[in-house]
Amino acid sequence: MKRILLITYFVIIILNCDPKKFNPYETDNDEDENFKNLILFLALRPSLTYEKTLLVFKKNINTSYSPVLKNVSLTGGSFAISPNLSNSLSLNVSTGTISGTPTLSQIKSVYIVDYINQETQIQSNPFRIFIEETEGSGACNTTGVFSGCDSKRPFSCSNAIRPANCYFKVSDCQNDVYCY
Repeated sequence: MKRILLITYFVIIILNCDPKKFNPYETDNDEDENFKNLILFLALRPSLTYEKTLLVFKKNINTSYSPVLKNVSLTGGSFAISPNLSNSLSLNVSTGTISGTPTLSQIKSVYIVDYINQETQIQSNPFRIFIEETEGSGACNTTGVFSGCDSKRPFSCSNAIRPANCYFKVSDCQNDVYCY
């Protein structure tokens, strides 16, 4: 119930905000108007994300991930990724889609995508790309004892890039660059 009231409050504030006075950086003595402007600014701020913070590809299988854009015009703009993609993956500079059929397994690596047009320059939050050997081979077990591990360190993944390490906590396994 509290969540509904809070959402209703923010909607009322946004709808009552005078767009002619919108300037989220302006400071004056009207605290109510400044608060409304800040909420409106945050609600309408352009954003670029991908469906997940970890994009998992499988070796020799074509896969693609498209960006989620909010409050952005795609007219006359282009996408760029840093660092450059390798391993038969590519970024469509018009749509921002990351796709390909990787031929080698790859540890988790961090990437950032930028979108630039005449009106906007936005950057995604950092996300990771991981290329696993076979379906699910990079996934850490969440129950039981992984084969080759003991009950003191039961968690691991079977990714064939390197021999499995065993971990005390699932989160430690998921932080391993060879697992997720």
